[in-house]
Amino acid sequence: MEAVAIGLVLSMFSTVNDPRAANARHRLVDILAIALLAMLAGADDYPGIVEFALDRVELLGGLLAFAARHSVGQHVPAGLCRG
Repeated sequence: MEAVAIGLVLSMFSTVNDPRAANARHRLVDILAIALLAMLAGADDYPGIVEFALDRVELLGGLLAFAARHSVGQHVPAGLCRG
């Protein structure tokens, strides 16, 4: 059931036009999916979304196309994430 729901969400997000440069590091659909899942889990800001993703890298990596832990949140300024 969860896989079907996630597949549906990814399918809907894949129709969103990505205005970023063609050399963007991550797929927009993955970014949107992580943000949605994090907010459903209680994240209410960007650092919370990054924290959610870092805590679930292996799980998310199995569902989405992003690969490495070091790529999640690497552009977050120091001290911005809760710790």
